[in-house]
Amino acid sequence: MPLIDDFTGRPEADGPDSDPYAVERDLLNLPALPWTALVVTFFTIVLSFGIAHTVMLATHEKNKLIAQTLAAQDHQAQLASLVPAADLDPEEAILIPGGPFTLGRDPGDDSVNSDSTPAQQVDVPPFYIGRYEVTNAQYQGFVEDVGYIPPPHWRGKTTFPEGQGRLPVTYVNQIQAAAYAEWRGGRLCSEVEWEKAARGDQDDRIYPYGNDYAPEKANIDYLQNALTPVGAFPASASPYGVEDMMGNVYEWTSSHYGPYPGNEDDASNYATYVVDDQGNVSIDPDQDSYYVVARGGCWKCDPWSSQLTTRNATRPDYAADFFGIRVCWDAKLDSHGPNNPYK
Repeated sequence: MPLIDDFTGRPEADGPDSDPYAVERDLLNLPALPWTALVVTFFTIVLSFGIAHTVMLATHEKNKLIAQTLAAQDHQAQLASLVPAADLDPEEAILIPGGPFTLGRDPGDDSVNSDSTPAQQVDVPPFYIGRYEVTNAQYQGFVEDVGYIPPPHWRGKTTFPEGQGRLPVTYVNQIQAAAYAEWRGGRLCSEVEWEKAARGDQDDRIYPYGNDYAPEKANIDYLQNALTPVGAFPASASPYGVEDMMGNVYEWTSSHYGPYPGNEDDASNYATYVVDDQGNVSIDPDQDSYYVVARGGCWKCDPWSSQLTTRNATRPDYAADFFGIRVCWDAKLDSHGPNNPYK
């Protein structure tokens, strides 16, 4: 096989000392890339973006917090500008802020009556409510001022029995209770207002202090065997600080007895019946129930009757030694406040 001896085109070396790897060596001698600087620059950029994003999030949260704080301050300012429609001692009346709360209870609980179902959210405007039940001493002022008929247990006198000034007034029916409330510049509470003031707006509690029956916290179930002075059981105060919402005396409301929205009871349970000339009984669909609602239980009442959701349907002309009064007042803007519709 012939040897290849044609080296035409092969680069000739310049001399015996020429470097055959000169090209490769030149490539290796090129200036090195500044990797350290590049890495530092890259991480600086990433860090800058991270800091900017963090600052942006922090600013957003700060603005959100500022907005929430301003809203809370505005809400507090609105509450501060609300005053009762009558001249009241701050110790006598408590402001119940407006807003939703849970009225009633869900069916299926053995301890709940069907007329208190179903549970539902109800939005209530702000109002004032008496911290305590109306006392004999307070009712005496009404009797003396307008010449109103005193309760029968005062035995014909216009003054309450000695030593009973701090006891809740009793033997007053709903009509008399409403008359007293009007004299005080207020009104009877609706049963929805009453339940919000007793229950609060944070949970679905059964009693003013919680869900567990604690008879030592209220005048209930004959445990005291008599009326007790108002405010004698501060441990049973409601979340708003309203006292004696459980036991002592039933409290008249302005509400007629009727079904809650969504209630599945027979409508005849809440109907008004009329009797014609022949003695035939029928339902009058255009009339509210003759019965009105009293709330809160009493010193003679069992634990079920004193639950905050229990509704006691009663004739408005009924009076007894375990029925009393609590007054509510409308809340209005202070005359010095902005946008006062009462100017």
